[in-house]
Amino acid sequence: MSTRDILTWAALGSIAILIALIAYRVVVPSEETLHARKISAALFQCQQRIVGLAEYGDAETPPYVANYGTKGEFYFAWQRGSFHFKNGYGAPEKMSASCIGDLETGEIKQLTVNAKTIL
Repeated sequence: MSTRDILTWAALGSIAILIALIAYRVVVPSEETLHARKISAALFQCQQRIVGLAEYGDAETPPYVANYGTKGEFYFAWQRGSFHFKNGYGAPEKMSASCIGDLETGEIKQLTVNAKTIL
């Protein structure tokens, strides 16, 4: 076997190891990745639940906000005016909301829209 063949096999082996490591990280995500996915799923669930409360349709989806929850809890809050719902006359109405729940189960425990407790 020539030096060139050895180098070729070494390069192919290195590439195979690199591919295996990348595949492992995709299949077995880190704790941080799993936590971020749970937060994203909870935020999406809160946003969809809030939009579903619009009585006259044509509601804006609340924008991305950071999670202020601690440990196993999620807590999202939107300031008044950060999104709008149409009122009965078709005019946009400034909205506020908060959404709190269990991060492990994704269950919403408390939902408030414009200072009115929904859950």
